Amino acid sequence: MTHTSQRVHGSSVELAGQGILILGPSGAGKSSLARDLVVLGARLIADDQTILVGQGTTVTMTRPPSLPQGIELRGIGVVACPMVDTAPLGVVVDLSQREPDRIPPQREYAVLDRKFPLIYGAGLDGLAQSLYLYVNHGRLPI
Repeated sequence: MTHTSQRVHGSSVELAGQGILILGPSGAGKSSLARDLVVLGARLIADDQTILVGQGTTVTMTRPPSLPQGIELRGIGVVACPMVDTAPLGVVVDLSQREPDRIPPQREYAVLDRKFPLIYGAGLDGLAQSLYLYVNHGRLPI
């Protein structure tokens, strides 16, 4: 079976069996959101860079071996935290985009020719808590 892969500038965590990929430019808050999710019970996969591997309909996230096993916290340094080696990608959060709609349409993000739910997260208050509820309980149809 053929595997495809790519390395992205993004942090990743596993929550309730689903991987959350956090994208955004430097300083957008990728590590801060990952930290907040870990405090809520998520486990870190990778901080700042993530390897995505596609196989069949699944994309798996993993930490590049060159990265430390921990999370960088500004003003403190690299800190140990609960971690997991891999998780299947479930949702993508883009911290470079602001959500213009109060109740947005269901957006998608293409990764290795597969599509995943996309959340525009820039400036959203309580984003970690909202993602916790979304991943654990889903989005209701309107």
